[in-house]
Amino acid sequence: MTLGKLMKLYKHYQNYYDFTLKKISYRELEAKINESEEWIPD
Repeated sequence: MTLGKLMKLYKHYQNYYDFTLKKISYRELEAKINESEEWIPD
């Protein structure tokens, strides 16, 4: 198995299996994290 194939399988795992367990995708999770971060103005 090559590294490229392993990364494709892992990306599929993230997008599909974690979504079926937690009912949230990684894009939605990243959006929530970015939304909740506080930015300090210069």
